[in-house]
Amino acid sequence: MGKVVILEGPDGGGKSTLAKKLVSDYGFQYKHEGPPPEGDLVAYYKESLYLAVCDYKNTVFDRHYLGETIYGP
Repeated sequence: MGKVVILEGPDGGGKSTLAKKLVSDYGFQYKHEGPPPEGDLVAYYKESLYLAVCDYKNTVFDRHYLGETIYGP
């Protein structure tokens, strides 16, 4: 089972810098997803996270689109 790290925070807070460090120093896979297709958002993200965990590789998500809603207008 892979470890999953989701980095959330405001723009310019160092999320991408930390994600790149996890990739280069510890071999994490990097994921940055844009807006999902229309449909059930919860099911989409559940699937995304489930696949990352079952991949047996450590994965870092540089922001998960669902979390971006708190930074919107």
